[in-house]
Amino acid sequence: MDSLEKEIKKIMKEETSDIVLSQKAADNILSHRKKNIKERIDGLLNREIKIPLAPVIIGFAALFAVTLIPWNIFNSQSIKIIDICGSQVIISESREVGMK
Repeated sequence: MDSLEKEIKKIMKEETSDIVLSQKAADNILSHRKKNIKERIDGLLNREIKIPLAPVIIGFAALFAVTLIPWNIFNSQSIKIIDICGSQVIISESREVGMK
């Protein structure tokens, strides 16, 4: 910087040192400026997410039911119980699982 630029900068600092910007004006300036990519990502990550509790509980119950309850429990199986001298023999039909 040359001496003229330094002199102008010094005069501008002296003249604007006592100027105070209101909070409303500062907020207006900050809200209308273009945000950079880091500020956009921070704004996205810091957003509060509100999730209602009832649908979450219903969703977890449905997920629990789908994953843990075996679906063949609802199928009717033919079970025969044979009583031989006080002992019981249970015979049931089962589907074989194997390679075809």
